Amino acid sequence: MNLLLSFFTLMLIFMGCIFETISVNAQCLPGWNSTTLTFGPDPNGCSWIIEFCYKCGISGADPANVKVMDIKPANPRSPCPNWTPDETWLRSQFMPHYALFCDIPPCSTGCRILTLEFPICYQWSTFGWQNPDLSYHYKNWKTPCINGDYCIVTWQVCRDEQTLDIIKCPNSPDPNYQRIEYTCNRNSPWPSEPGEPSVHFTGWLQNSECYKEMDCP
Repeated sequence: MNLLLSFFTLMLIFMGCIFETISVNAQCLPGWNSTTLTFGPDPNGCSWIIEFCYKCGISGADPANVKVMDIKPANPRSPCPNWTPDETWLRSQFMPHYALFCDIPPCSTGCRILTLEFPICYQWSTFGWQNPDLSYHYKNWKTPCINGDYCIVTWQVCRDEQTLDIIKCPNSPDPNYQRIEYTCNRNSPWPSEPGEPSVHFTGWLQNSECYKEMDCP
């Protein structure tokens, strides 16, 4: 899938995505804002809650930034597959949503550099719950490691003055990708999916070390 395809289908995304914004307590850098978006469905029919930090109008070489802090299923009890959302689809969603918080200038006035950081290392996490009949249930999900490796994609964008779509700036370079390595087990295979918890609990529990889930293009 072309990363930039969604730039030209902004209106379709707005019609097809269900999203909401609420305040969160992400560990953002000083002066940055934090929020969550719930949107989907993705190509597998699943919706996701994504927590991220953002800042608008940074002067210098990096004038706009978004950093994904957490990704979890919108409904942890759903029958959706426990793998992570497609990274190309995930990146494509941030362009229209970013425009809800930060201004993107018209193409006639220039371009803005937009940088998106997204995690590529994940771990097993278990969500447990109890039904009204007191029966216990759980489901395992892959969730990002906040201190794991990140992929940074940077491109130049502007707002089309006729369609109002956010597009890649005409004649600008293709997106640039850079991998930032922190702590992530990149060589070992994923551990086996955890079994039923020995102690029943409700809510989320992390169950494994961090492992590489995807590559930086």
